[in-house]
Amino acid sequence: YQTLKARGIRLVEGDAEEFAASDGLSLNVLPTSPLKVIAVAGFPRTKAAMEAAGCTVEIFEADALCIACEGGPTCLTRPILRQ
Repeated sequence: YQTLKARGIRLVEGDAEEFAASDGLSLNVLPTSPLKVIAVAGFPRTKAAMEAAGCTVEIFEADALCIACEGGPTCLTRPILRQ
């Protein structure tokens, strides 16, 4: 956290209650391009924080796909190369 901030990287803090209630799933966010992310539905305060920081947030219902398996959007992908 401190290293990222020291390098000038802007961080968005998610809602602490949503984080605790979701066992961290609320912050399992997949960036698809600068300021565009995919996140799990059901965490409106965390989504609002990202949008307030200028992010476009696409959400999806993850009950069967993520929550049951304890994984999130980043676990459903392979790394991609951006140019």
